[in-house]
Amino acid sequence: MDTMTQLDGLPALPDHATVGERVPDFRCRDQGGLEWQFYERILGKPVLIWIPRAEPQGAAPPRLRDLLALLPESQLLVLREAPVPDNGSFAALLGMPSTVLQAPRELIDRLAAPGAPALLLTDRNLRIVADCAVVSPEQARDLLQPFPSLPVNLGAAPLLVVPSVLLLEECRWLLRFYLRHGGTPSGMPSYVSSRQMLSINPDAKARHDLRITDPALGEALAARLSRRLLPEIERAFCWRARGYESFKLVCYGEQGPGYFRPHRDNLAAQATHRRFAVTLNLNSGEYSGGSLRFPEFGPADVTAPAGAAIVFSCALAHELADVTAGCRYALLTFLH
Repeated sequence: MDTMTQLDGLPALPDHATVGERVPDFRCRDQGGLEWQFYERILGKPVLIWIPRAEPQGAAPPRLRDLLALLPESQLLVLREAPVPDNGSFAALLGMPSTVLQAPRELIDRLAAPGAPALLLTDRNLRIVADCAVVSPEQARDLLQPFPSLPVNLGAAPLLVVPSVLLLEECRWLLRFYLRHGGTPSGMPSYVSSRQMLSINPDAKARHDLRITDPALGEALAARLSRRLLPEIERAFCWRARGYESFKLVCYGEQGPGYFRPHRDNLAAQATHRRFAVTLNLNSGEYSGGSLRFPEFGPADVTAPAGAAIVFSCALAHELADVTAGCRYALLTFLH
């Protein structure tokens, strides 16, 4: 099987935070010397985080001013290692509404490459959506709206949808990986002479699977989920994952319509340890049908953009509606 190096395109993550990761909570002093806690002060607003490093006193990059003009509801935080009095002078010279914080080196190095400045934009959920040093202010503004507005549905299944767990280029890489190696028909648990085994059952499922067996690729995928998804699950459900099953790339529609009739993911003897299912679409918008449904909670179709993770309890009945045109590709795993 091809390794990541041979396919080239799914590199190891850097030590500092990247797009899709949550900015950690921190506590430090602002330019007035007051104690300031990130998660206490920032509630439901996007944030621009500027780490100037060696910028001269009060010199804001022009791009920062452009971003603030395009994103008037965002809050500007400046992280510096300088002492509080120096930060007060910096804030006065900056000439724009901002909070200048005396940040520890560990926090600065967590958010920026060693020795390098950084200009990051978070969404309202405090996850990084753009490195504003490499995207235009207009692109950064557009990235703040990953999902269309949806009507409130009090009967909706209890799901968590997290955008940008895989970036678009990572989705395309995985799609190429599947197309190069191909999948095999996916089985269903069945009993033969009181023994459970997997068998092909077209009445229940029409899907092809490619299990990820390359250790380097598995570790690269695990690193992305660990940094971009697991903190969101812990925050939303007050539950910490201890492990995950091996990853599978799956295809619905490779040989005729693809589907998975209503089922639960934790009833088979080898699946009782599962707690949450994770599915990440790789090519949303390139096929017809293929939405998730949770019949215990009504007929709503659940979809998400490519790279977004849909997370739900393995105890919930769910199905994958017929893929009527094209192929739906996804990355799957289960947390325990």
